[in-house]
Amino acid sequence: DVYKRQAQDVSAEVRPELLQTAAELLLTSGHSTEGREVLRRVLEAFSMRLPKTRGRALASLLANRAALAVRGLEATVKPPAELDATTIGKLDACWTAARGLIYTDGLVAADFHARHLRLALKSGDGVRISRALGFEAHLLASLKAESGRSRCFELVDQAGALAEDTNSEYARGMASQSRGHVHLMFGDWAQSRTHLDEAVETFRERCTGAAQEIGYCEIHAALCEQLMGHIRALAPRAQTLLRESTRRAHPYSQGYARGMLGHVIYLADGRIEEAREQLDLYRDELPVGFQAHILNFVDTRSALLRYEGKVEEAWALQCERREEIESFDMMRAPFPKGAHLWALTQNALAMAKRSPDPKPLLAVAEQATRMLTKLRLRHAQGFGHLGAASVLQARGDQDAALVRLREALTRFEAGGMEMYAALTQLRVAQVVGGSEGDALRVTAAAYTEREEIHAPQKLFEMLAPGGTETD
Repeated sequence: DVYKRQAQDVSAEVRPELLQTAAELLLTSGHSTEGREVLRRVLEAFSMRLPKTRGRALASLLANRAALAVRGLEATVKPPAELDATTIGKLDACWTAARGLIYTDGLVAADFHARHLRLALKSGDGVRISRALGFEAHLLASLKAESGRSRCFELVDQAGALAEDTNSEYARGMASQSRGHVHLMFGDWAQSRTHLDEAVETFRERCTGAAQEIGYCEIHAALCEQLMGHIRALAPRAQTLLRESTRRAHPYSQGYARGMLGHVIYLADGRIEEAREQLDLYRDELPVGFQAHILNFVDTRSALLRYEGKVEEAWALQCERREEIESFDMMRAPFPKGAHLWALTQNALAMAKRSPDPKPLLAVAEQATRMLTKLRLRHAQGFGHLGAASVLQARGDQDAALVRLREALTRFEAGGMEMYAALTQLRVAQVVGGSEGDALRVTAAAYTEREEIHAPQKLFEMLAPGGTETD
């Protein structure tokens, strides 16, 4: 509101910059309708418009992508004195649209990213070219998964080289952020965390006006800790994130922090009431239309319900939001698609154990696990094999289940996913017995003791319903 009010009292030349800041803050703080209206005014100042229909947005995206394919991504950097101010303003307006709309309208956000990339390459502004190439790498990794690895890192290397050539700390931070996000999309959790932490240090120590970028980097670095099963390292990160994101009104970080506290951290400590409180607040504060948060809330809330033994409520929540989630633009990307399919598998398996007729629920889980194993993501394939093993065990096929459990364990160990590796080790131990089973139980116990998990059997059954070793 401060920026909107100031924009009314300044010249037409300065007004778009203030409105742009207002639009960014509104769109990223959950005020999507008001933010979109302010963004419309920003774009109109540069003779651009938001597409009125999805058809027009798709047509624009395809046209911009075709132009980029013909042009290529090479660019000549110009001296700052030769840069055109109007082009730079238009560029930054497209950046605000791309970053602000990605929460609620992925198609339009992708279109404005393509426009932003074209304009950046044309502008000759080294800092903005670097930023655009890094974001291109992130989006490509999101959509292509492992098949796009080589090209994504070529783009990130190009962005990093431009950051050094321009000697811009902001560009260096953005390049580190992009490299971290590319690693995240490929399941390289440790590398992702390292680069995201480097980006935070750069933004915090050597840049101004980078609070949004710091928030993205910090929450995704925390996500890496969660996926690696580093609960003790995750806990202080999540607590700090919750404090800071609440103070600066950053609902993207705030929601994920509450989800981490309510889904893993407090449950690992046996603090069920506190976990429930965090997820109740998450539900009440959920930004309207934020697709990633709707997906994450259903995942974390249903996990808590399973932990509490409220399996029917977990399945009801999954069914209630399933069609909506599967309609999201983000479901075209393997990473969120994998998260949804795994949550669906978890809830179907849990419900199958309660149902007098488990066959339809096992069929749902089986279909989801097939889709998971086809995704070009190591961790998603691990989830798929683990879920498939539970289906097979429910049907009495222990030999086939063991094959799937070993496939899952291979992927979890390769990805450094220690929590899922530990629970899978227990499942394998249950089937094989003997000295191998004893050794696997010792290894799993070492993990649960190190991470001080209050009730590992209960937590593991929540994470991967269907086994009997963890009952």
